[in-house]
Amino acid sequence: MILNKRIFLFFMVLFQFLFSSISVASKEGILGWSDFSISSKGPAATGVAKIVGTQTENGIASLQIEAFGKKVQLNGLQLKSLEGMNINGMQLTFEKKDGDGIRLFIVISRGFSSGLVKSKLIEMDEKGNIAVSEP
Repeated sequence: MILNKRIFLFFMVLFQFLFSSISVASKEGILGWSDFSISSKGPAATGVAKIVGTQTENGIASLQIEAFGKKVQLNGLQLKSLEGMNINGMQLTFEKKDGDGIRLFIVISRGFSSGLVKSKLIEMDEKGNIAVSEP
């Protein structure tokens, strides 16, 4: 009887040891865009707004913005500031300020279902000037 009890306890401890350390883990990964094209009819203030670009595993390789009747490309320095972004999200908005004109805002982002990890703000004014910054 004592032997049966010891065997039973041995198997119970073994069972707990083997199965208590098993954990189920998952890892969510980024599905970055290799190329992208976003367009909006936009209000009369901006007219058509179109964003076209490509990216590699290192980040955005090219980005062209069309708005206010102008087409502009991000230069090398601006693209360098977006290095490592590997974006999978984008938002377009605009702002009209008295005396300051109209600006188009593009927020590019990298994130997961649990939230954003990194984002950058690209701003274009009516003259076609581009600025890249942290939002």
